Amino acid sequence: MVHEKGMVAHYLTQNIDNLESKAGFTEEEINQAHGANFGAICAKCGRNQDQVELQKCISKGEVMYCKLKTGMAKKSDCEGPVKPKITFFGEQLPTKFLNVLNKIGDPGECDLLIVIGTALAVHPFASIVDEVSDKTPKVLINMTTTECYDFDN
Repeated sequence: MVHEKGMVAHYLTQNIDNLESKAGFTEEEINQAHGANFGAICAKCGRNQDQVELQKCISKGEVMYCKLKTGMAKKSDCEGPVKPKITFFGEQLPTKFLNVLNKIGDPGECDLLIVIGTALAVHPFASIVDEVSDKTPKVLINMTTTECYDFDN
């Protein structure tokens, strides 16, 4: 409802299952911490790849390699491994996500923080509560209790 009324300034998620798109958010509106299975990308050159071809390779237990031309005279193909457009453990979080994460702590940027379905145990989401002003109301919607700062049980 708040999304339909245009009241959501930033939607941050750590899910990779695209549930947000089923709720009506577009890929542009969502700030993915770990990406989502919207496509495929070369882990070496960063160029988009064929997601259907990647899924076929994964199903066969094979690694897909980038065959895009690099433009370099000595090598015609990149040959880097292709992966889903998700952020694996140890990889840098997307710039778009980090920019929004840094912005929500700015004065007047966040009028209400709603946290849904996370234990707030893994960073950077565990620290989001601390990023916004102490005066910002915070709502936690969870199936279990969360030992977290600034939320009443």
